[in-house]
Amino acid sequence: MDISNSNKDEGLLMKINGKWICLSDEFVKSHPGGPVIEQYRGADATHIFHAFHEGSKKAYKQLEIQKEVNKPSTTKIINSSRDKDNEIIDDDFVVINYNIPQEKKIHSEGLLLPKPLFYVRKILEVFALLFFAFWLQYKTFYIFSALILALTWQQMGWLCHECCHHQPTKNRRFNDFLSLLLGNFAQGFSRDWWKDKHNLHHATTNIISRDGDIDLSPLLALVPDDLIKQKTFISDLILRLVIPYQYFYFTLMYPLLRISWVTQSILHSFTSFKSKYKKHRNVALFEQV
Repeated sequence: MDISNSNKDEGLLMKINGKWICLSDEFVKSHPGGPVIEQYRGADATHIFHAFHEGSKKAYKQLEIQKEVNKPSTTKIINSSRDKDNEIIDDDFVVINYNIPQEKKIHSEGLLLPKPLFYVRKILEVFALLFFAFWLQYKTFYIFSALILALTWQQMGWLCHECCHHQPTKNRRFNDFLSLLLGNFAQGFSRDWWKDKHNLHHATTNIISRDGDIDLSPLLALVPDDLIKQKTFISDLILRLVIPYQYFYFTLMYPLLRISWVTQSILHSFTSFKSKYKKHRNVALFEQV
């Protein structure tokens, strides 16, 4: 696969380890991370590259063979508190110091190593809870059944989260299979839709207009900038008359996110077969089943 492109007008330019590289459109569409990589167009992606590709010999080999290209005329900072697309960065701009003592301690103590037996136990536990909920329903204990089922879904959600982060094993394909089982099959939401959303959250954490996990306006405002980004009359009205009282209804609003997320998830599942990203098309059938 051609992952380098000398014509920077036809590819995606980003900076990694102090070197500007240009990725071809073909590579971007075939990238295992999908659309998340687009967020670092014209930006320094050093920290996010190392965070997402740790342990991947293939990724580091591909980075090593990349040809350096000229710095683009317009660049941007992704880790700023506000999204300023035209903010110029220096060549000496440092995003993260990778030699921090805490990181070395985490690795030396093996805290990031997979623990398959732990996840075997947790998966057995959640399926035991699921069958317990079915049994309670069969015995007409409907309220208790609903409570146990809610607990099961909560636990399965976090297990799916861990699988999407490739925590259970070093085999990424197997982790992806587990996430499909725990997400699509057991809970009825699109693993791929959620993974795109969550990876975007980690790639652009708490950045206005990029991180969808904090974009809950106009009904909820999680950060001050949410109060100034709305432009429509209705949104402005809500922000002035409703948001000041969100501490009254904040907890009640969150369950409604389930409806929104499930709707987005279903739409993604039934349109992913025609996505421009290869990773979506490859699992489109499994997502729908």
